[in-house]
Amino acid sequence: MSNLTKLEIYKPDFLIIELQKFQNHSVCWVSGPYYTFKKIYSNRFPFAFSKEKIRFYQAILGKSSTFYKTQTRKNLQKKINQHLSLLYVYMKQQMVGSSVGFQKFLQIRGVGYTFSISSTSLIVDAGYSHVLRVKIPRFHILTQSKKETSLSVQSSNLVQLNKFLSNVRSWRKPDIYKGKGIRYQNEITKLKEGKKKKTSS
Repeated sequence: MSNLTKLEIYKPDFLIIELQKFQNHSVCWVSGPYYTFKKIYSNRFPFAFSKEKIRFYQAILGKSSTFYKTQTRKNLQKKINQHLSLLYVYMKQQMVGSSVGFQKFLQIRGVGYTFSISSTSLIVDAGYSHVLRVKIPRFHILTQSKKETSLSVQSSNLVQLNKFLSNVRSWRKPDIYKGKGIRYQNEITKLKEGKKKKTSS
């Protein structure tokens, strides 16, 4: 993020954010009605928060032996800005995850292809000679449609949620000719035209 003046997040009243600073790092707790996050941050990239917003501060480069090497200084400043932007994204994800969580959907297409849920596992029938099972990770809430062709997954952790859905989708990716397989909701798959039979004149 090039414009570092935008690195502010407005904090809702129902969120509780606590920061404990140590010599080399800081520990931040983000508590909401859905979940509580705990994350360790480096003190090199500080941030502060008030009742209304969270403000991220850019680290200032001090003078050193490479102070007059412009290219070296630019590269170091670029890495600092990238790290600061990543810190900003992490904080936003934690605030949303602890408040309402993240929700995404999977759909399965094909004759006899279904999703089903047991007490601890997700069972997928995707046209193989055997059914596929995966253990449901912690903090995931799964619901399925009546036709068992649609799956709703909810989690407080966006990274774990994307990893879980990507793993399930990789079992049967959408076919490029018929469109069978597992896909995300509203995912557009361009189908290729199959070979045409030659007609004898």
